[in-house]
Amino acid sequence: MLLILKFISAQIKYIFMKSIVKKIIILVFCLVMSLSTSYSQISNENQPISKDYSESVPYTPTEFPDKDAKKEKKSKANADKNKNSVVSNVDKSLTIPITVVDKQGMVITDLNKSDFQIFVDDRKIDNFTMENKEQSLNIILLLDTSPSTAYKIKDFQDYAAAVVENLEPQDKVLLAEFNYNLKIRTEFTNDRQIINKAINKLKFGDGTSLYDNLQKIFEQQIKGLEGRTALILITDGVDTTSFKSDYEKSLETVEKFNVPIFVAYVETFEQNKKGMPNRNGFSLGITNFSKQPLDKKDYELGKYYLNDLVSLSGGRVSLFENISGSQKGTLPQFAQELRLKYYLKFTPPETDKIGERKQIKVRVNRPNLILLTKGSYIAN
Repeated sequence: MLLILKFISAQIKYIFMKSIVKKIIILVFCLVMSLSTSYSQISNENQPISKDYSESVPYTPTEFPDKDAKKEKKSKANADKNKNSVVSNVDKSLTIPITVVDKQGMVITDLNKSDFQIFVDDRKIDNFTMENKEQSLNIILLLDTSPSTAYKIKDFQDYAAAVVENLEPQDKVLLAEFNYNLKIRTEFTNDRQIINKAINKLKFGDGTSLYDNLQKIFEQQIKGLEGRTALILITDGVDTTSFKSDYEKSLETVEKFNVPIFVAYVETFEQNKKGMPNRNGFSLGITNFSKQPLDKKDYELGKYYLNDLVSLSGGRVSLFENISGSQKGTLPQFAQELRLKYYLKFTPPETDKIGERKQIKVRVNRPNLILLTKGSYIAN
């Protein structure tokens, strides 16, 4: 009898344990399925939606935490200023240059007006025209000849000469250099002899007023200029001595013009950290007004600035490389790219208020393309 009771007890315990194990298995299975479903949903959300079109990225200014108070104050001032200031009834048409390339970097040249759409602050622009006629180019070559780039002067001269060599005979060049001050080496000219002589006169000086001098170039040399214009900037992006302009103000000036900026970025941080000796034998003391050596944050800020420049203007950045006789084929084809741009002209909405930043987005009805264009404009 005792054996029978033990057997029955063992069976009940087995059945009970089996039930618990079964429940645990079912619970684990449900949990795994739940997690699997959730992961699948998250994965699907993160997957890019397949589109049958391509579009440009609108420009949004870089935000810096320590500028929040300044930004809030400035935004309020602009709001008060522009509260009742609607754009005056003058010719306010805007022409934006657009480069369209595939994922391999090949420029797409067979698009028609019907392939494009333009959006201002996500509002579609119904009426615009496309300009295809060939025009000569106005090229501004602006070279950073500050102490941080002094050891690259010869490379800069070779690069500038190679850019000029790739231009068409009718194209005009303005050559300028900047350190603390801006020096115009040539006014706009297509005389190659004058330009090449000016290139050989480049020399470094003290200070780095990138913000001041870029703003000066736009206000004094580009304002009122007719024809297709681009600016090629060779620099590390660092500013140490500007006092009339700053990061934001200089960008706002550039934003008011339809001039793409192509940046040949020069990496100088590692070299200057070592204390590269200059031609006179003493070490270059790369400092700002506080007399403190520049650190990595200064160079990172320079990169942010250059990215903002190309984003709002529709240009692009490439890494500066030394140009020798055998390497000229690797030179970024800025001028050729400028000739292959599409130019779309439209009238901004009448509701624009003076001084407002309006985001631009251009769409092409073909997938997997990259659009380089002006990312915004300031209403005027």
